[in-house]
Amino acid sequence: MRLSLQLPGLQRTCSVAYEIGLVLAALLLLLALLHRPAVWHADVERIVDARHIAVTYPNAAGLRADQTVPIYRFSGDWRMAIGQARVESVDGQTVLLSFDPGAMRWPMGRQGLVTAQHGDLVEIGLGRQLGLRPGDRLNLFRDRKRVGGVVLTELGEQTSKGRLTGDGKLAATGLLASEFTVSTQAVFDQHSWLSAFELASVMLLLCIYLAVLIGQRRSPLLILGEHMMPGLRRLLTPGVRRLLQLGAGMAWVWVSVTFAVYLLDWLAHLLPQTWALIEPIRLAISMPAMLKDKLVWLYGIGALSYLALMWQTRSSPLQLAWQRLEFSGGIYRWMQAGIRRDAVIWLLHGVIAFAFARTLLGFVQGNLSHALHIAWPHSGTLLTGMRDSDYAGRLLSATGSIGATIAHMLTHRPQFDSIESLHLTVRYLLWTLTIIGCLIGYGHSILGFLWGKRIRNLDFTLTGWISNAVCYGPLLGAVFWQMLPALVGPDPIFASGAIGYLAMGVETYLNLIYMLTIWNLGTMFGVMTDKGVRRSGFYAVVRHPSYTMEVLMFLALELRGLSGPAQWFAASMLVAIYWLRSEREDAFMRRSNPQYTAYQNTTPYKFIPGIY
Repeated sequence: MRLSLQLPGLQRTCSVAYEIGLVLAALLLLLALLHRPAVWHADVERIVDARHIAVTYPNAAGLRADQTVPIYRFSGDWRMAIGQARVESVDGQTVLLSFDPGAMRWPMGRQGLVTAQHGDLVEIGLGRQLGLRPGDRLNLFRDRKRVGGVVLTELGEQTSKGRLTGDGKLAATGLLASEFTVSTQAVFDQHSWLSAFELASVMLLLCIYLAVLIGQRRSPLLILGEHMMPGLRRLLTPGVRRLLQLGAGMAWVWVSVTFAVYLLDWLAHLLPQTWALIEPIRLAISMPAMLKDKLVWLYGIGALSYLALMWQTRSSPLQLAWQRLEFSGGIYRWMQAGIRRDAVIWLLHGVIAFAFARTLLGFVQGNLSHALHIAWPHSGTLLTGMRDSDYAGRLLSATGSIGATIAHMLTHRPQFDSIESLHLTVRYLLWTLTIIGCLIGYGHSILGFLWGKRIRNLDFTLTGWISNAVCYGPLLGAVFWQMLPALVGPDPIFASGAIGYLAMGVETYLNLIYMLTIWNLGTMFGVMTDKGVRRSGFYAVVRHPSYTMEVLMFLALELRGLSGPAQWFAASMLVAIYWLRSEREDAFMRRSNPQYTAYQNTTPYKFIPGIY
């Protein structure tokens, strides 16, 4: 299974395909930022009847009759529109929208405004006509963010009364009350010409790229780098470098302190409650977790320590720590080359393969389950079997269940109810192909000794495990993302028009290139493993094409929900994770494989040709 892509002309094709992915991703991010101010989010303030809702929209005068408006109940669990509504009438800033209940993916539900408040008692514009009863609980929202709750006590036909839960001092008048934990909103695009501008921008940029590529017979990114990078390097004066080191150090202090506390808390919860013998260990691990509400003090101590070290050493403590934690030969470096050393490495790699491959196997089943649910909705038996099996049973029956699922997909026609459902199905199938490529690499690592293939080395170190495991949710990714804001905010930054289709198209393209980079590695794929140096295909363009495409793909996937600074900060941390992983991999491979230094010389760029 050696997909080295060493076919005539294919090398240049890989370069162009990779660079087009970079160009499209950059343009998509820019257009999304430009598009966001043109989107207005209007809460569904009143359910008029079973087919009509009312919202407030300041620019309602510019709406036309029968204009379609997407309806969202936006969250990390559901980022698609739940349905469409049409403009029926406009009265000042109040817009009456009609919808077809049978065409909604999820029910419109019941929500209304809090019209009055007396202490902890409130009046809400909802009543018995919507099926509410005393004792029902509603959530309260301000700007689509949940701020409290209310329990209904008295109901009239059109209005109801209730008592606030939690903080009785909440100013509730004007808040939205809803039966759902996520508010329902109509999303208006205020500038119809933006779609034409966005489409023209994509076509223009691609034409410029191809014109420069054909005319100059060189990569446009390499040409851009030659003109841009010297100026940027001149800007990096010693003072600027010191400020950057200081900023990176403060960020490192925050990440390391927070991650350590959350990791210990996670480990404490993993220990079985019935193991009395390890209770002292549990208490020792849990003690730092008790400081979660004192993290500011820990940050302060860490920051002062970092500044003191920086002053004492006259250099970056972060860089010194990185050098101390670099791979230095592994825990088996004292063993001479031979069968014993190969056996130890093989056994240790078995631990790596078990940890990461079992996670990927679960991803395969999850992806196929999602694809079946979307495009083959009548395959309930297959879905139930895959969802209900425990992990041990899943390992034993994985081949059969995955094979039966694929056979079902090949023998039954898919049913797509929208472009979004087609897009989601393609996403999950591409992810499945990517993971299959990874599993082939793990299988080769485990069985390769049968035909004389050996693993040169392993980065079986604590920092090696951390830098890789944080990328996988079932491993340390669960800890890392717990300490960060959610990637999805309360509002979509775009809803309809060209930008929505562009985001789906770019994400699919990046997903495809990402899958090809994994298959390009073929049997050389591995985590924390030196199985040789791949020099062909995408890996002749940059050293880490799979990391680049994976990060950009997930940014395109999450882009609709990056509605605030907190979400963009979380996205930047995703980029930082993979940058750290690439740095760790470069350092490991330089020490492990003499060929890697020559590879770095011939392929000097990590992510972006000509730039970085």
